[in-house]
Amino acid sequence: MEFSEENIEFWMACEDYKKTKAPTRVAAKAKKIYEEFIQTEAPREVNT
Repeated sequence: MEFSEENIEFWMACEDYKKTKAPTRVAAKAKKIYEEFIQTEAPREVNT
């Protein structure tokens, strides 16, 4: 199995997201994860 830097950073961002308690921070972090890693042509798009 191959691991890329983007995949590790995505995992770390998701772990941080799971620990977030404040509802306003949850929404902001979810948006940032989507924009950085998931959306088409994201700067650090994860491999599927």
